[in-house]
Order: sequence, then C-alpha cells, then structure tokens
Amino acid sequence: MQVPSRSLEHLPTEILETIAMHVMQTSSLKSLSCVNRTLRFICLPHMFEKLTVRFSLDGVERLQQASMSYIAYYVKTICYEASEIIDPLIQCPHYFSTCLYTPLEYTRDEREFRWGYQGKQITYNRIYSYFKHLSEEQQMIIQADFNLMSFSSCLPRFLRLRSFEISLMNNIEKPFRWFAGRMLVDWKDTFPDHFGAVLQGLCAAKESGIRIKTFQVTGFYSRLPLLDSKIPRLAAIALHTVEELYLADSPGLLDFIAATTLPSVRVLELENCWLWVPELQKFLLTHGSTLQVLHLENVWLPSEKIYDWGVSLSLGTTSTVIDGISDIRIGDAMRELTINRKGKKYEYQKIFNHN
Repeated sequence: MQVPSRSLEHLPTEILETIAMHVMQTSSLKSLSCVNRTLRFICLPHMFEKLTVRFSLDGVERLQQASMSYIAYYVKTICYEASEIIDPLIQCPHYFSTCLYTPLEYTRDEREFRWGYQGKQITYNRIYSYFKHLSEEQQMIIQADFNLMSFSSCLPRFLRLRSFEISLMNNIEKPFRWFAGRMLVDWKDTFPDHFGAVLQGLCAAKESGIRIKTFQVTGFYSRLPLLDSKIPRLAAIALHTVEELYLADSPGLLDFIAATTLPSVRVLELENCWLWVPELQKFLLTHGSTLQVLHLENVWLPSEKIYDWGVSLSLGTTSTVIDGISDIRIGDAMRELTINRKGKKYEYQKIFNHN
C-alpha cells in the first residue's frame, strides 16, 4: 500500500515551531516563512525579534516605520549602531583640501597604495564627496534633533521591548576607513549625545510601562560626566529595571555605572577591556545588595615582571586577574564569579556561600 506523501505544511504546529527555532540559527527564516501562512505566523516572532537601527536618515526612518507597523509587537531587542561624528567643517572644500587631506597627500597615497579597490581607482573628488555626504546627513539629524525625537516617540510603541543594545562605531565604508581618523570629531564629544538620546527614549518607554531587563554597550571609550549633567539622572530612571548589564570594550563606562543607582541589577559582565579594580570595587559596593553574578570575559590587568635586563609589561593572564581582584569586597547577594567561557564551562569559577 502506497503511503500518501505529506508536505511540510501538514506537520503539527509543535514540530513546525521546532523547525523554526532551528532555522533561526541558520539565517533562513525568511525563506521558511514564505512556505505557507502557518509557517509565516510561526516565523514572524523570530524574524522581527531584533531590530537594528543605524545613525543615519535611513535608520531614523526605519525606526519610525517599524514602530508604527505590525512588527513592533514582535520586537524584543533594539540595537542602535551609533557612529562618530564627521567634522562638519569638511563640507567646505577649501577646509578639506588645506586642513584635512591635501591633493599632495592624495598623490603620495595614490603612488604608495595605488588606491586599488576591486580594480577601481578612488579619486580625490570621490573621497571628498563621500565624507561631505556623511557630514551633511549627520548634521541634518543633529540640528533637527531627529535622534532624540525618534527614540522618545518610537520606543514607547515597542510594547514587548525587553533589551537595548548600543554599539558605537564609525560606520565608514571599507575603502575610506583607513584614514577616517582625520575626519572624525573626538569620541568624547560624540558618545554622550548618543547615550543621552537613548536614555531619554528609554525614560519615555518606562513611562508607557515598558521594562528593560537587559542593557548592553559596546565600544564606549568616553567617560560620561558625573557632575553638571542630566545624564546621571536620566540613567537612574531609564535603567531602573535593568537586571543584566553587559559592557564590552567600554572601559570608560564602568565608573559612571558605578555611580548610578541600579536597584534591579543582578548580572554584570565586562568584556574585552582593561580592568580597573578601584572602579570595579566601587560598583560592587554600590550594588552589593542586588548583584549576584560577575563575569569577566577577556579582560586585561597589567602584569609587571622584573628581569636582569629590565621590566616587562604585559596584558596579564587569568591568574593575574584573579590575583588582582582577590582582595575586593563583594556584597551579600554575590553568588558567582566567572572568568572566560570555555564552551559550557569557565576557565575560572567561584561560588560564594553566604550562609
């Protein structure tokens, strides 16, 4: 007897959900969602679970459109890719050609690097036009307060939002990236503005009943002002419900966070940064009544060794980090200290028993 063939659409919903969860890890959800209506309904929550927004006019429009569409219901995480500001004076051709990048320098670079990019030559005018366009777009966003207004008006519409990520980068395309440092304003003048706009948006979301549980920052090198600034007050309100805090490659932020009251924080993870023990100690003392887990991933603590020929400085090892934090005081709530993930285990793990 011939068994009738059954297509994917006839499988039980539970199996389809399992398939969707697996496919989500292989970046094929979009194709799977096109099979039929049932699979599209199953895939939707996973397809739009994370929304990425860049610091650009397109990014602002993307955020606004998403917040007013049906996909807003499915968004649980928003990742804001903030970029450093291009020097606004670059829009003046004379300033660019005399102060930032002269034709003589271009001739030298063309001779040394051949300006090869996929077989095409990058002209001097193209370099100027590229950065001029970026600067004009950025200044339009800044002068109209598009970022601030968009976050404050849009975030309250993402009713299931639980996680927010800020990734700070220059967003310069590859062929122009190597000398972008000439065109950029200092990070310390840029990041506080991005951070403040996000915090105001999260405050507006909080007023609408949205509770952010996870907050992550990547690439934050600035030190935020602790005095004569509204940012500390905004942070205390916006991050009031945050339980998990992740700081990656953001050495300048720990001091600010340590001075901010975060009554709900349970987990702190520091990754890819220098470890400043006094600032870590300050954080542990401030949040000792709630912090339960501290994880350090690829952090560096300067190590000094003295030889006959002189002194050697290095980034240190896990043992160096353990020794460096061995005397810090922990709070009553601390349950676990872990260092460097090794699959499902850790290179170092310490369990605290306060009984």
